[in-house]
Amino acid sequence: MRHLSLIIALALASSPACARTWYVDKASTASPADGLSWNTAFTTLQEAINAATDDGGGDVWVAGGIYNEARPFVPGGESNDRGSLEMVSNVHLYGGFSGNEVTVDDRDFESNETIIDGSTSLGGNPAGPVVAVLGDSQNRGKGNMTLDGFHVTGGMNTNDGGGMHVFRASILIRNCMIYGNEATNNGGGIALNEPEAFDFDPSRIENCSIFDNTGKNGGGIFVVFSSNAVISDTTLSRNFAMKGAGLYESSSLQFYEAFGERLTIERCHFERNEADIDGGGAYLFQSAAIITGTTFVLNDTDGGKGGGIFLDNSYPARIIQCEILRNDSFHGGGIFADNDSDATIERTLIGGNGANFGSGSGGGIYADNGSSLTLVNTVITTNDAHTGGGMFNNADSNPTITHCTFSENFASST
Repeated sequence: MRHLSLIIALALASSPACARTWYVDKASTASPADGLSWNTAFTTLQEAINAATDDGGGDVWVAGGIYNEARPFVPGGESNDRGSLEMVSNVHLYGGFSGNEVTVDDRDFESNETIIDGSTSLGGNPAGPVVAVLGDSQNRGKGNMTLDGFHVTGGMNTNDGGGMHVFRASILIRNCMIYGNEATNNGGGIALNEPEAFDFDPSRIENCSIFDNTGKNGGGIFVVFSSNAVISDTTLSRNFAMKGAGLYESSSLQFYEAFGERLTIERCHFERNEADIDGGGAYLFQSAAIITGTTFVLNDTDGGKGGGIFLDNSYPARIIQCEILRNDSFHGGGIFADNDSDATIERTLIGGNGANFGSGSGGGIYADNGSSLTLVNTVITTNDAHTGGGMFNNADSNPTITHCTFSENFASST
């Protein structure tokens, strides 16, 4: 019996303590507020994150409301020159509570809107970004974080990431709405910069809506050195950028060549995004991304290229079981492939796209500068352009076409 007691005692001593849950309610009048229950909830988000951090991590449950408090300090007490809400490893934020729930599943985040508003968080000026998920230059990074059930709005960053900036860190962003943010540089809504911290799972964006954001590259989302990041079941709409209005992805090719890792976009919807130059829906530069089950509809460029998707020196990118419909551009209304891009387009519908600006070419697809596209079991239909209504190939571009259908495409040139 003594041996059994000793074994149990050792097991308990070696087991991690159960993570505590912390509570936030903007309307709370508790005094003092210790954040340990709805009745004694904190009124600001950073208080709860800091308390959870000091306790070794935990969950933060947040009642509906507008959280627009000034944020003058980061965890640890240092001055916050960004006005950002600072995420910390091993802390998970859940919004959408009414203030009496006992489990996360009890909440209704659609009815109980929980808004992180950064429009005045930096001494009366916009935060940049609204939510910061920042590792450090020594590659130590951050990870095991969640932002679930929030609106993120009102950010203005003179660098990357108006709404959120994820740098050398891993986070799950789920059930969120990211809108009304701006970045002078990249990623108006979200910037994912090396979004995979060492020893943590890759960053994921799930079941989100990202709209009405503006950035130089990637109005909705900017991804660089993406490794195995995943974007799923997410809508990107009405975002604006010079390139890649919905999404701009850059330089994941080196991760694919070294480790077989790549950005995955699955079951997403890109609609009415507008690029000033190229890539209305998405711009993929040196990308090995795989896009599956995703729709690109009514995206456009202002006289540029690639209304739906622009592929720039991207290989071996794959577009599988997608729908690319009614997008517009000067060249490549549906897809423009450039600079030796080697992409496979499989079981995809490319229809109703147009290259109708003057002498535009490639209503459905335009391949240029040695790009080698492989089309398999794909339908290219009802696209129109001045030249090459369905597909236009230029400058040593040689497609491989297998079991595809070209029908009812129109070219106005004779």
